[in-house]
Amino acid sequence: MVTFKPKKYNWKIFELKHWPIQKIVDKYKCHKTAIYYALRKLNIRRDKYIFSECHKKKIKQNHISVSGKLNPNYKDGNTTISHYCIDCKKEVCYNSVRCYSCHNRYKSKKLHKDSSFLSRSLMGFFRRSKCTGKSKIFHEILNYFYPNKFKYVGDGTLVIDRYTPDFYDGDKSLIEFFGEYWHKNPRGIKTDRRKLKMYKKLGYRCLVIWEKELENFMKLKSKLNKFVEM
Repeated sequence: MVTFKPKKYNWKIFELKHWPIQKIVDKYKCHKTAIYYALRKLNIRRDKYIFSECHKKKIKQNHISVSGKLNPNYKDGNTTISHYCIDCKKEVCYNSVRCYSCHNRYKSKKLHKDSSFLSRSLMGFFRRSKCTGKSKIFHEILNYFYPNKFKYVGDGTLVIDRYTPDFYDGDKSLIEFFGEYWHKNPRGIKTDRRKLKMYKKLGYRCLVIWEKELENFMKLKSKLNKFVEM
């Protein structure tokens, strides 16, 4: 049944409550869906709705009068009807369209095709990350040496080809703050190399500051000065 916003008819509530729906249709020359819309809006419940013969047949085919444990489509609270992935035809959960691997493949294709979708999805993902812990301490040090020059953009405000740097000066200078736990893993090292290559390829200068370097304040200051003066 097609739903639409109907015209404003001057129906009386008495008519909607007590008259047969076909009588209202004949009187006002309106569509049945307009009446159903009005009934929903006024929170009026009608016992007898008029359906077409085709609609009645579909209801008979799909409706199973047996409920609860006697229903043949359910066993121990789970459905017995099998659902399959639309790409590889593997069996999946009842509320899934694709299996896990096909879903990831589909998402990656969509990401590479549409750059705006990529930036929007990454911004939504990184919005949850906040400048906390030692990165917050480093941000305070940056503000002390260079007030209002470097802004924290690790929350997804700046996306450079699916990567988000930590700090950005508004021109072509980036600073990445790496923690020991995540960025010294083999997987983290690979992604960091790829990220730094991409920054260089696009014409950005990037300085990497490690977590341990916060311990030696003078060395950190000289390293930052060299990078800013270049």
